[in-house]
Amino acid sequence: MSILTQKLNENKSASKSKVNYKPSEGWKEARIVALADVGEEPNKFQDGKMQAKFSVMFALDETLEFGDGVVSPKTHVEKFVASLYNKSNLVAKYLSPAGIEIESLDQLIGQTMKLKFKLSDCGKYTNVVNVDESETPLPQVQDVFVPKFYLVDSNGEPTNYDIIAEDGVIAELIPKSNDGEITDDSIYA
Repeated sequence: MSILTQKLNENKSASKSKVNYKPSEGWKEARIVALADVGEEPNKFQDGKMQAKFSVMFALDETLEFGDGVVSPKTHVEKFVASLYNKSNLVAKYLSPAGIEIESLDQLIGQTMKLKFKLSDCGKYTNVVNVDESETPLPQVQDVFVPKFYLVDSNGEPTNYDIIAEDGVIAELIPKSNDGEITDDSIYA
């Protein structure tokens, strides 16, 4: 992980160009390409209780182009409680509707499903509102970038997240703006 962070810090730029990762509304074929163990966070419903959480990165069948001709799939990241309990958000709202059964979280890598996206009322976020089985499963993708927030926090400090990624996911580079510069704002919320 230190090599990734070192490369990231060497390439920081003051540019404020943004790359739009938000998928458009509607159904998208999706493939789980990376998982990050984000540690424990407070339970929203029980004061003082902590829950193990992890982040799932989906590659989508919608693409974006960078100024240097690089084409990369758009991605979407969701955070879940690290549980395979049948009433957990991960299982009840994502895996079961997609017809996916797994025994361990690392088996998520490479799983495919359809996700339906809808723009939030404020217009700032694109949320998953429905999940279904893949009709045309997205094959293994190439040149997908790990999001910057997997590598460093808002202060630029290493997160030290444990990351599992499918082949084709480029963990040592973060996305570039149209002018080719790596930017602090080249991430999505």
